[in-house]
Amino acid sequence: PAQPQKIALPAVVAGRFHPRGDRDWLAFEAKAGEEWVFDLHSRRLGLPTDPSLLVESVTQSPDGKAVTKEIAFADDGPAEFQGGVFDRPSFDPTITFKPPADGTYRLLVRELAADSRAGIDRAWVLEARRPVPGFRLVVPLAQPDRVDPKKIARSVP
Repeated sequence: PAQPQKIALPAVVAGRFHPRGDRDWLAFEAKAGEEWVFDLHSRRLGLPTDPSLLVESVTQSPDGKAVTKEIAFADDGPAEFQGGVFDRPSFDPTITFKPPADGTYRLLVRELAADSRAGIDRAWVLEARRPVPGFRLVVPLAQPDRVDPKKIARSVP
């Protein structure tokens, strides 16, 4: 974290969860109120990973030391696809981030099991972009579960 790779937004950055214990830190400048989306792709690439994202603000204390504060954390994708009727998480995290103040921020890209497993085949791609208006259409092809109506019964073809 003391020497993060500096990036300018918007950006697309690629990396690997390698070697074991790897943590990839990125630093960027952002202005208050400007909305950004950080969308990590790894599991969607067919890789056996469990990535997470962390955004921190970085300021200076009066004695010149860096002071960090956690702003946002994401693991396992958008909340609307976790639990509930779908009972199936998306394993790639996405953070929609609106900086509270102008300044320097850090982003941590981490594989949650990186301390026990790693490999050059465990890659990631991070897209840092402005939000784009749109929607996602989800059409369940099964009936509600008879035991628990909050879940979808899986149909067998």
